[in-house]
Amino acid sequence: MTQAAGQAPRTTKGLNGHMLMAAVVSAISGLLYGYDTGIISGALLQISEEFHIGNTMKESIAAGILLGAVIGSLSCSLLCERFGRHRTILLIC
Repeated sequence: MTQAAGQAPRTTKGLNGHMLMAAVVSAISGLLYGYDTGIISGALLQISEEFHIGNTMKESIAAGILLGAVIGSLSCSLLCERFGRHRTILLIC
């Protein structure tokens, strides 16, 4: 491959370990996020019968659980940056 004058050489690297790990973690996180959504939809049937709640409250419960997942992931990422992954995992456990 020839290179035109004044252009920097292009390097084409494949998938490295860090990129692969980020992709795997993102895929698993998305899977778990969808799984939580599916679980709460099945649990809401039993919750609504037990506690006699309406549609608005069901929507609030589902939104609250997903909001908690978002807040948890954001706060854990901040803790990992500040204290490190090992200490954060020990704190969560």
